[in-house]
Amino acid sequence: MNFRNIEKSQPETIKIVDPFIAAMRKEGWICYNIHGNQFQKGLPDYFCFREGISRWIEFKVCQPPNGYIKLQPAQKKRFPEMYNEGLPVYIVADYDLRNNPRAIAAHYKRIVSGKPNINLTFDKRDFPYLPSGFCKVPK
Repeated sequence: MNFRNIEKSQPETIKIVDPFIAAMRKEGWICYNIHGNQFQKGLPDYFCFREGISRWIEFKVCQPPNGYIKLQPAQKKRFPEMYNEGLPVYIVADYDLRNNPRAIAAHYKRIVSGKPNINLTFDKRDFPYLPSGFCKVPK
């Protein structure tokens, strides 16, 4: 069974991941797909680095009609742990980045600037990030 083909058929991969990672690689970033087995539960989707700078990136497709994204329980646990150890997770959340270079540029600028998402709570705990793009996250 070819798991890469299954992953490629996912809306998140087609709409968000592929266009954004292509833009990162065009700018010289080396990006690795991190998720894929039980030992990686709760980790962000990609690890990217360039010139001594690294970024952990999670990708989410906004869900119409209200623009919410959903984090898995393992992500709600792991992302704060990473942040508390100095490894913020950057969330690229949008509806569709295909043929949308302006949105890609906005996400890219925030990630490269080192400004992680902030001001969001999960499970009644403060957790310092907020998705980029035009999404909202349910409390």
